[in-house]
Amino acid sequence: MSTGKTITYSGSALDIGALTLTLSGGGTFANSTDLRFNDTASVLNFGGIAEVSKVSFPVSLQTGKLNVTQNAKIQTLTHPGESIINISSGKILTIAEAFTVGSSKSMVLNGSGGNLKLENTMTLSGTLQMDEQSTLDSGTLAFDGGIVSVNNNSTISSAITHAGSSTFMIASGKRLTMKSDFTVPASREMSLTGSNGVLDLQNTLTLSGTLEFAVPQTLDNGTLALNGGTLSVKDNVTISSAIVHSLDSTVDISSGSTLTHSGGALNIGAKTLTFSGGGTFANVDQLVLNDAGGELEFSGTSASTTVSHVKISSGDTSNAPTLKMSSNGVIQNLAHEEFSEINFASGKTLSITASL
Repeated sequence: MSTGKTITYSGSALDIGALTLTLSGGGTFANSTDLRFNDTASVLNFGGIAEVSKVSFPVSLQTGKLNVTQNAKIQTLTHPGESIINISSGKILTIAEAFTVGSSKSMVLNGSGGNLKLENTMTLSGTLQMDEQSTLDSGTLAFDGGIVSVNNNSTISSAITHAGSSTFMIASGKRLTMKSDFTVPASREMSLTGSNGVLDLQNTLTLSGTLEFAVPQTLDNGTLALNGGTLSVKDNVTISSAIVHSLDSTVDISSGSTLTHSGGALNIGAKTLTFSGGGTFANVDQLVLNDAGGELEFSGTSASTTVSHVKISSGDTSNAPTLKMSSNGVIQNLAHEEFSEINFASGKTLSITASL
């Protein structure tokens, strides 16, 4: 098919079968019915075709795949089954219209250095599996209970929305770079699983819902904004991102687990920051009560929660920040430069292990 030329097809759906179909030449295949991966072994090669109107994945591919060796566009993609898409290094597959990867279904991205570009929205209720070093670019990735599974260093620069929960499963030693600002809304949860991977923020993750670290992971770069949400830590976790505190928030660290933070001082402001769970917040820099209206609360019914470094740098004799002991707590190092009030619930204890 010559560059700039169009073939119009309006017959019944075109099934690839257990065969290989190659489209090349630089023109457009304007099909009003689907070009279908109807067999688990169906192979479609985009070897220079500029655009295909409709492509469908009605079955779950096994040995079949879509191979993209030159830049190409699919206008309409339907995805009731499972796909394998192999995009060559430096090449771009663009999907123009919105589509959904349904619950219990998957889209697998292969091809080291390829780019899947969205012009609209991918709704993810199933799994986006980034097996090779790949990029999801532009448009919107809309989570509705979906999973991003990362098995090689990859990048997402699409906008992120959370109509439902999300899971990022990052393999050991691998890094997922998130280039856009995004929010985990109130009543929504984002989980990090996979063990010993890195979520690399290039902008701000605003936490109004729950961010759960279920296994050892690292949050690197950018900013984690605590905006009324809960940071839930179930295992040893490292955060080197800056943390800002804009609304009353909770950090829940399970007993025996340590959250290590090295992203600079964390100012509580005129809000309440609550620690619970019985684990340890090992902050390299200070947790600062920098406003007379601020409150650091130790809460929960489990073992004492520990905070490594606390600094009190505000207040006066009539208006001072508060250490609220709703449960037992430990501050390992306390720098008490200004004024404070300590509010103890009955029978609760604050232990300070270094001199004031």
